[in-house]
Amino acid sequence: MRAHLRRLPCVLAVVLAATGCEGTLTGKPGDGDTPGGGTPETPEVPLTPWEAVAPPVYLAKVKSLLTGLPPTPAELAAVTADPAALEGLVDGWLASPEGQAKLRLFFVQAFQQTQITKAELVDQIGNGDSLDGNGTAQAALVANIKESVARTALVWTASGRPFNELARTRKLQLTTALMSYLAFIDARGVTDRGSVNDRYYLSLPAAERPDAGFTVRLGVPTGTVDPTNLETQAWGVQPATADAGTFPSCPTAPNSTTRALKPRGQFSRDLFNLLLGRVPDDPTYTGSGTLPCRAFNTAPQFLDTDFTDWREVTMRAPGTGESPTVFWDLATLRNRNEVVVTLPRAGFFTTPAFFANWQTNGSNQHRVSMNQTLIVALGKSFDGNGSTVPISENGLDEEHASDPACYACHRTLDPMRQFFRQSLTIQYGLQTDAGVVAQNGEFAFEGVTATGAGRGVLDLADQLATHPRFATAWAQKLCTWADSAPCSEDDPEFLRVAKAFRDSGHDFRVLAREMLSSPLVTGTAATKTFTDRGYVVSIARADHLCAALANRLGLQNACQVNGTARSLSNTLPADAYSRGAEAPVLTADTSLFFRSITENLCRTLADQVVDLGTTPRFSSKTPAGAVDDMVRSVMALVDGDARQSGATTILNEHYAAAVKAGATARDALKSTFVLACSSPTAVSVGL
Repeated sequence: MRAHLRRLPCVLAVVLAATGCEGTLTGKPGDGDTPGGGTPETPEVPLTPWEAVAPPVYLAKVKSLLTGLPPTPAELAAVTADPAALEGLVDGWLASPEGQAKLRLFFVQAFQQTQITKAELVDQIGNGDSLDGNGTAQAALVANIKESVARTALVWTASGRPFNELARTRKLQLTTALMSYLAFIDARGVTDRGSVNDRYYLSLPAAERPDAGFTVRLGVPTGTVDPTNLETQAWGVQPATADAGTFPSCPTAPNSTTRALKPRGQFSRDLFNLLLGRVPDDPTYTGSGTLPCRAFNTAPQFLDTDFTDWREVTMRAPGTGESPTVFWDLATLRNRNEVVVTLPRAGFFTTPAFFANWQTNGSNQHRVSMNQTLIVALGKSFDGNGSTVPISENGLDEEHASDPACYACHRTLDPMRQFFRQSLTIQYGLQTDAGVVAQNGEFAFEGVTATGAGRGVLDLADQLATHPRFATAWAQKLCTWADSAPCSEDDPEFLRVAKAFRDSGHDFRVLAREMLSSPLVTGTAATKTFTDRGYVVSIARADHLCAALANRLGLQNACQVNGTARSLSNTLPADAYSRGAEAPVLTADTSLFFRSITENLCRTLADQVVDLGTTPRFSSKTPAGAVDDMVRSVMALVDGDARQSGATTILNEHYAAAVKAGATARDALKSTFVLACSSPTAVSVGL
């Protein structure tokens, strides 16, 4: 049976290659082509003529990109009869649940809101502190932090709102838990040195500050929140079974069911961790040993629904005499659609996730924040050519810029990083240094110059949202996502797509429709992009492959069905981004490692879909029907695709050979599924 698994994928590759989608191969004559054996200096020439990609191929590519699903026979018939029908199909796929899930993954990466854990949030909390609570609640909060901008982009896309406004909006999709977190961070007052000026601790009379704290009470509901009497608040907790017996024995507790907690200036941190389900150590305990008063996990104050109640929330500054949002007043937050914070929050680049990705320090002072912001919004990084110089050198770091080799970058980057410095400390607290606040930023990038108006990051947000390069940048991001390689930005077809996006008022639905039905992606015409880099056939990286397997097999999360699948999927190449890189990090080429991972993942999934349960997806009682289903769903070769017949024959022969070799009907069908699941059309994009 294993012999068939090793041999037949190669046969499938030959069958599937006969698709009329050959790219342009280039080469030069080798040694011996001229007298004396030398190689002449001739331009690269195509070895094969360009040939349009066939409808079954590009249709499967586009639908799989957007949904992970194979095309239907009706869709193939429609596009074969009229290629323009693809535009309408793209609109429908984009709005489908599967399309929304795939698009959310694209937005999370494109806005650089992922690649973080709770450890990267430490700088924003200050004083070396971190989130510490019930593990489930912590994970849910970090997921909220990552998803906020992407979910906002989805809502805006569905309603056709101007996509460029995501660079400066003060309205994002938030949950109650995320609103609380934003208000908590706002209360911390983290300085440039990382120390904390806790708003609520400092609100107490000086004589009371050393004893600032709160009380937790075993087995009772949370008491009434009274922001003016911090020390009298009682918070009900439910310790885990293992800790239930140790809680009452704390010697400092006023009685057997309470514990007085005195954070000593860390009131906000300890209380937020309590909301997440972590009771801290009692710092007043002075007895021998720490067991009676040690920290322990408990049920969170947050409800499960506090992590799922997504809604559009306005983030705004306090009015005259108005207090910021109280982060622990969850009952009030659950019914609010605004959060009042002193920190300026605008667009994608002032979120906790973006700051966690691109932490800065006393030497860098937001230069990396500024550069990554430009990469996300406008698709370009500073290059030091000085093509656009600032109106002034306000904020220029004389020490760094004193070297002539460094001056070209610093004279532009330093005045622009001042937008961040004017608003925020290097650990993303509110900037209160009057000298720094007085220095306005100077914007100078890709032909646009402007002086800030004293609003820091809010001025920067305006420049990003109105910059003429915004449409080009996001057209390029979508092209790179679809093709696993960038488009040529001087390609007339690419310029047409970017213009259509701009002219639509930056309606992302128009960009998706125009790009994904364009020859830039479908390969139906010889554009300049095709001449420059050919038609790319890429491996299906983690996001694409996991979505395809889940949706084609009807599994909720194919890559997480068990520990083995989870471990294997975690080693799949994944889309990523890196510091200073304009293009995402994408692995397009196959390898022995990729082949081994996907085959073993398919082996794991075979146990889930072949002869499992009373109504299995693939039954060995009807092997011919199971094979037909595998070809259509797993391999995405539907009726009307000329490759379907050959693939069906190969799978049937494989099943018969496995049975003849002594395999049971179930094992033979599982082996056949692995062959289909690891076939080229199942594990690639563009074939």
